[in-house]
Amino acid sequence: MPERAYAGALLVGVVTAAVLAASNPLLAAASNTVLAAASNTVLAAASNSMHGALHVLNAALVTVLLARLTGRLAASVLAGMLFALHPLRVESFMRHAPPAELLGMTAALLAMLAYRTWATRGGWWRYALAVATYAAAVAATPLVAPVPLLLLLLDAWPLGRLDLAAPVRDPRLVRRLLEKLPFVVLAAVAFVAAPPEVAASAALRDVTSVGATLANACATLVRYAGLTVVPIDLTPLRPPTAPPWWAPGAVMGIAAATAGVLAARTRAPAIAVGWLWFVVALLPVLGVPPTDRFTYLASCGLLVALVGSVGTRNRIAAAAGLAALAAYGVATVRELGYWRDDETLLRRALAVTADNAVAERRLAAVLAARGAWEEASPHAAEAVHLRPDDGEAQNLLGEVRLHEGHGDAAAAHFARAVAADPALARARVNLGRALRRRGKLDEAREHFERALELGAPPRDVLGPLAQTFAETGDLDGAVERYRTLLVLTPDDASVHHRLGTIAVRQGNLELAEREYRTALRLRPDLAEVQLHLGTVLAARGALTEALIAYDAALAMAPRLPSAQYNRALALEATGNPAGARAALRAEIELQPNWPPALLRLAALLAGEAGHGRREALDLLDRAAASLGSDDPDVQEVRRLVEEPPHADSP
Repeated sequence: MPERAYAGALLVGVVTAAVLAASNPLLAAASNTVLAAASNTVLAAASNSMHGALHVLNAALVTVLLARLTGRLAASVLAGMLFALHPLRVESFMRHAPPAELLGMTAALLAMLAYRTWATRGGWWRYALAVATYAAAVAATPLVAPVPLLLLLLDAWPLGRLDLAAPVRDPRLVRRLLEKLPFVVLAAVAFVAAPPEVAASAALRDVTSVGATLANACATLVRYAGLTVVPIDLTPLRPPTAPPWWAPGAVMGIAAATAGVLAARTRAPAIAVGWLWFVVALLPVLGVPPTDRFTYLASCGLLVALVGSVGTRNRIAAAAGLAALAAYGVATVRELGYWRDDETLLRRALAVTADNAVAERRLAAVLAARGAWEEASPHAAEAVHLRPDDGEAQNLLGEVRLHEGHGDAAAAHFARAVAADPALARARVNLGRALRRRGKLDEAREHFERALELGAPPRDVLGPLAQTFAETGDLDGAVERYRTLLVLTPDDASVHHRLGTIAVRQGNLELAEREYRTALRLRPDLAEVQLHLGTVLAARGALTEALIAYDAALAMAPRLPSAQYNRALALEATGNPAGARAALRAEIELQPNWPPALLRLAALLAGEAGHGRREALDLLDRAAASLGSDDPDVQEVRRLVEEPPHADSP
């Protein structure tokens, strides 16, 4: 029997690998049948994914386990195919996370096979192997925690190590329970060391009624049973919900089904054990919204019931199984299409569920990440509408509003995000930026510093934090943060640029020049840095070099504000007033009402008569319109224009 069981498993696993190795034309020729098309799609995914490879292995192990437990090879092979191609398996092998759950299921199936061999053939090392493989299973995933109870069920049937009719009165019960003690301890340690993902959902933690909790658990069992038989509207992301209106009926249905299989346990032991396996395996996940992958271990129980209850030559059952295999293959092909990318998968989740706040938020995040802010907006807004206390949704909606140009609305959402989740570092960074733009520098600094404490990436926080220090006048604090940022991003030209600007404010022109030159070495295309370098060089008396820097800035950005003005000052200082006037006129063309350029050109025209004097007066009037007639600079230039110097004046 073992040899035949392993040979049967090859039909599920090894033979499919050979099909994958065949040429694409062969697969294309075979794809005119439903089963071939399904196998081609599923197994192609398996060949390109560790998840898929583990799933194929697990399907083979399920086949072996069923054959060893029931002795029915053909039915076990068909059941293994159903397990492999069932649409509920798609999530398990298409997930992008590390395949810990699939590895855990592999180890759990090996543990059950080792336990069955020990129970029938003895040998302490077989028992130790079962315990060791189960230890690996629970270390990988808490979803296999019910395995000790499943082993106890197998003791009753098919292993015959407990009286199925009256297990409680069986004198061997204590011994069987003690045999499971190492397994139970391992399960408990795994839960304590790593709290399972399947902890109760937020919606169900509010349920204090035992009756309501039971109703929701039974409703979840009904959902899983229904999805196993008719796998429609599948999605990995369902919203947490309170017990549905039909939950009382679910309680009665589950109770009736359990009572019925227990009453018939001696006549149909496979059905009784298989049903109890299904229920027990789902116990860790009955407190969370149904997720397709949670049926991985539980579905094996239904297969035990199926294989153990059909006759050895039941043609009707075989035909029904093949029909189901074809139908599941078609459904799996369709289901795989929803997993081609995150956006498609999330849109599918919204299509088959209602009030799915998490799917709305995640879809908005995906759309925002690719720059589709307009598409992201309604989804982010709906996520906040459904869950106003979701800090991540509030923060995301704030980012959307910011890109839409609604700064005040964005700031309000960032504040709500921090209020809802004070540990949300990204929201604190966004709120800090919004407060800094509003001039609330002390509050902004507090949020930036708190974001760093919460683990926000320093590269995202140190820059705006340093700017906040600089804007509050704490230049040393700003320099300290920028220097720390340079350790992380030594090639960031913008940081050197800002350090140069701070050095100018501190009066250290030599350091400023060095920082600006470093920035330009890293990014020669930064016109603004060229402009600032020219200003520093002019202040240090290096007018020729300053003019070279100004020319370089204007070559990159001909309409760079104040570049022509600074160039005019340098030209004037080198004794080229005509060039200075031309540069100032270019600046005024760019900024028609900018007072510094207006006043400087008016001053240069002060000594001219006729048209030059009229132009100077016009420039003065335009400057006075912006600054006021009483402005000292306006009055000083007006005196120059109205009382021109003597002819022998320079």
